[in-house]
Amino acid sequence: MLDDPTKLQLLEARASDSAFQQQFRSVKHHNKVALARLIGERLNVKVDPTALFDVQIKRIHEYKRQLLNILETIALYQAMKDEPHATGCRA
Repeated sequence: MLDDPTKLQLLEARASDSAFQQQFRSVKHHNKVALARLIGERLNVKVDPTALFDVQIKRIHEYKRQLLNILETIALYQAMKDEPHATGCRA
């Protein structure tokens, strides 16, 4: 189920079930407490488990090309600012 997002539709039938909602909130809170503890242990940062979490996990290689592209863009921009009348293109 964890690798098949289409199975989330199965939850729709239980959306109005108050016992299920309470169990869902309890599991969610338990996981946030565990994540807050892990952040505290590894980064020495205190995180309130009742706060809104926005966690994104991506493979680094997906961002590497984007990061290199933006760094090149910044370098070209700075070069153009340093020498606005220079001719030619660094490609």
